[in-house]
Amino acid sequence: PAGQRVTQSAQKHLSRDEQSSLSRYSISGYIGVYTIAEAIKRCAARISRACVTHQLAKLKDFDTNGLSGPISLNNAEGHAVPALKMF
Repeated sequence: PAGQRVTQSAQKHLSRDEQSSLSRYSISGYIGVYTIAEAIKRCAARISRACVTHQLAKLKDFDTNGLSGPISLNNAEGHAVPALKMF
């Protein structure tokens, strides 16, 4: 469903050439902007770099509407996903 919404939005707003260049990097960028927009929204009228950074640091299990797993930045490293160890 989330992928369908992105595709429908792309068909509405992008040229065929732009649509053909969409990739996983496009989706990753969209998720990043969507996450920052949420932090800005949470700042309401007091938007500042400090507020946005603070709100991002409080994110826990932020729902990207199915485009990725939940995003949590409320950890000491500020990473969205915990480190994985490959054996």
